[in-house]
Amino acid sequence: MSYTVLLTTSAVADITVAKEYYNSKNEGLGKKMANEIDIALSKISDRPEVYSKRYRDIRMAKIAVFPYLIHYIVIEKERTIRVLRVFNTHQKPLWGG
Repeated sequence: MSYTVLLTTSAVADITVAKEYYNSKNEGLGKKMANEIDIALSKISDRPEVYSKRYRDIRMAKIAVFPYLIHYIVIEKERTIRVLRVFNTHQKPLWGG
């Protein structure tokens, strides 16, 4: 049985910015990127333990084709996946100086 996937406001904003960026480069590319995110979220929902914990209880899943990592936590007792952020791996991290 799959887990329910919930996106935080920050994750939704990350995806929106990414879609807009890719559409500005090539119309329709943002939709392709969003589709790749949907595929990755479906895989996470089916088997969240496949991706290892990177820090604390946060797991990361790479999106195919595009340079993004989905950061998420698993809430077992609720059978929920909470997506915290969707980071572009080519940009400076938010916590860096």
